[in-house]
Amino acid sequence: MWLLRNTFAVLMKIQSVLKKKCNYLLSLSLVLSLTACSNNDESIEDNEDPVIACPDDITISVSAIESDTIITYETPVGTDNIGVETVLIEGLASGEIFPLGTTTNTFRARDAAGNTAFCSFDVIVTRDAPATDAPYFIEEAPTPSDKKWTKVENLSDEF
Repeated sequence: MWLLRNTFAVLMKIQSVLKKKCNYLLSLSLVLSLTACSNNDESIEDNEDPVIACPDDITISVSAIESDTIITYETPVGTDNIGVETVLIEGLASGEIFPLGTTTNTFRARDAAGNTAFCSFDVIVTRDAPATDAPYFIEEAPTPSDKKWTKVENLSDEF
């Protein structure tokens, strides 16, 4: 019985000490929070737009049997006086597969105040002309083994 009573007394003492320390820490954090908030009386107005510059247009040619290619480019990065986030809002990212034709890539730079700037550039993928000594195939050239393509002059497929 003595052990049980002493254990209870010790637990009550520990609870009392912890309660006082927790109240102290809570009061201290409240004072620090109020002090930090009270120094923000001035608000900064940002009227300056971010600056962003895109690379020049990219033109690449693929072989007559290809219909796309992987393009890498330097991703534009915006700058601003208070920090900026730059995102691709249209087009394909660097390192992706670009199809034949023109893909317009547009980037937006937005600062913390909501000011924005945009830049765009085109990635133009063209296909080379087919070889004059081989048939024209798109994507895959089914070249027979141990055979050679030969161009026949004045041959028509009309009946």
